[in-house]
Amino acid sequence: MIRSYSEGVKVQYQHKWQTLFTVVLILLALGGCAGSSDPGPIAREIYTGKFGHDSIRSGVVLPDSLVVVSYNIAFASETELAAVELLADPRLSKVDILLLQEMNPAGTEYLARELGLNYVHAPAFLHPHHDQRWGSSVLSKWPIESHSSVVLPHPNPFSNNHRRALAADIAIGERRVRAVSVHLATVVIPFEGRLHQVEVLADSLGQVDYPIIIGGDFNTATEFESTKVGQEMRRAKFRRVKLPAGRTAWGGPLDAIGHELELDHFYYRGLIQNQSGIEPGFTASDHFPIWAIFTWPE
Repeated sequence: MIRSYSEGVKVQYQHKWQTLFTVVLILLALGGCAGSSDPGPIAREIYTGKFGHDSIRSGVVLPDSLVVVSYNIAFASETELAAVELLADPRLSKVDILLLQEMNPAGTEYLARELGLNYVHAPAFLHPHHDQRWGSSVLSKWPIESHSSVVLPHPNPFSNNHRRALAADIAIGERRVRAVSVHLATVVIPFEGRLHQVEVLADSLGQVDYPIIIGGDFNTATEFESTKVGQEMRRAKFRRVKLPAGRTAWGGPLDAIGHELELDHFYYRGLIQNQSGIEPGFTASDHFPIWAIFTWPE
């Protein structure tokens, strides 16, 4: 088990980034490959559980703000460490909504149990790295009334695996908020395809008249990509949370040339954004948790 960023995380993810760059080079050489339009039966599965409030009873103090965290926990391999680090953080331990990527059903349930949260998990496919169901999750201190998902277009050209975005409608007293966890494709998909995934995400899961928060790993490897994604989200009437300067993920070989990866983002509508941050001290993944605090418009 990896317990220190300085001792192990760089080594663990060096191979991950080298493999990705090798795949990109092969893809460029081949000129791309056609992918299947069928996402498979796993992309229709849903896992749920309740460890938070199952209803709003008298005496439960409703929040006047929401602490929202997004965290890509690579391959869900360090969920125990992630739970320890989240619980030890004075702010993140009070999380109202936790958006997770690269999760499996067991890891999602473990984190929900440890943090006292309800959850819904939507696997997208069986990942070859660990032969487990792999996808996004939404965890909430408050009741999850319903959920929906959308399979994103443009599958991986080598595996034909599709990604899947997940939305959970959360009841907080009389209020409702939709929380969406997303993990866009990596650079093995040309950027035009990834931008199309953003369009489908916003148009499919963003059509509600109550507040909505979309967060996750957008795999925006450059400032240009971040800008174009932001423009597409603004078209759908979303605002981007301005995070502090700095990387949201360890960049492997890119770190050596001073390129800081800003892969993770929040977009929102119908709320007021206050504070936000990145937690680079976390060591459970090659990504760092990002967080934002929202208040209600009134």
